[in-house]
Amino acid sequence: AKKATGIGGPGRWAEARSDNDWHISSKQRCHTNRSALRASTAGMDPVAEPQIKRCGTMKPFRPVFIIGPGRSGTTLLYKLLALHHDVGYVSNFDAQSPRWFPSPILARITARRYQLKKWAWFSSSGDANMPRRTWAKKLVPTPSEAVSVYQRCGIGFQEFSKPLTSEVEKSLREEFIRFQSLQCSNVIISKRTANNRRLPGIASAFPEALYILVVRDGRAVAESLRAVHWWSNHKVWWANGQTPHDIERSGASMLSIAARNWMEEIRTIREGLKTLDERQVKSVRYEDFLTDPLSSLRNMLDFLGVISCPEYETTVRALNLGPRLEAWHSWNASELDTVMKIQREGLSSLGYI
Repeated sequence: AKKATGIGGPGRWAEARSDNDWHISSKQRCHTNRSALRASTAGMDPVAEPQIKRCGTMKPFRPVFIIGPGRSGTTLLYKLLALHHDVGYVSNFDAQSPRWFPSPILARITARRYQLKKWAWFSSSGDANMPRRTWAKKLVPTPSEAVSVYQRCGIGFQEFSKPLTSEVEKSLREEFIRFQSLQCSNVIISKRTANNRRLPGIASAFPEALYILVVRDGRAVAESLRAVHWWSNHKVWWANGQTPHDIERSGASMLSIAARNWMEEIRTIREGLKTLDERQVKSVRYEDFLTDPLSSLRNMLDFLGVISCPEYETTVRALNLGPRLEAWHSWNASELDTVMKIQREGLSSLGYI
């Protein structure tokens, strides 16, 4: 099977369904999606598409991982896909509960409560990043990076390049099977930024997994990182756990550190993609996604084998997502020059310059 060799534009590894086909019935669409999924995994590892018990019937185990540099729109996409009632996710309750507690059932209870999830997961302006949620909103199961889930499976918080042992892979796989089974979902989706550096291990633990790669203009990412409150004290993986504050003391500017972080993430993702079959990966450009969110989401759901529905699309429309003027356009010449010296190769390879 052909391996994914680099990061390309949207639809680089999967053909998107034409919007002209949107008129077909749900039954036809479901049959088409499942047939396409079986065809896409033909000739892959024989352990692909294992069956798990889901709500009393045997269904395929279908893990999905969202990857991409931090501040590239991965959290927004994670929540938008998890908003669909047939897409299971790793929630804040899964992260806070012991393994024996059936916390995924809570997400199943709220699966079709679209307005409740919209209220709890997004701000009034459609922002998916809400650092200060009310207690009432925290009571609603919400897609989470769930660091503690990975930790209890044996993956340390700062372990990135260390190969996963067979015991860790088995434990992580069992957790995801449990999440999908208890949520009765068609897929189980996870977004954990550190997985960008763990792709070989993730691929070994989940040979049947699908991946959605989100890419965004590195200049916008650098500005976004510089603006968030936690960045200056965040441990940077490529700097041996130093924080941007620590690196800044050596003479580097906060903007240049953020710019380099994007480049390092792009490089490590490129290496990780070499371990994956290209049919398992779909690339999404953040800026294109915001231009037509619904069409992009339909294509991504098709890729996952999930059928869109009117209530889901109505909820997405109500978020009023759309293109925005990026803050980096207001940089002075010195700031732009600083970032371009660091990111030029990456920006060029992705078609941003």
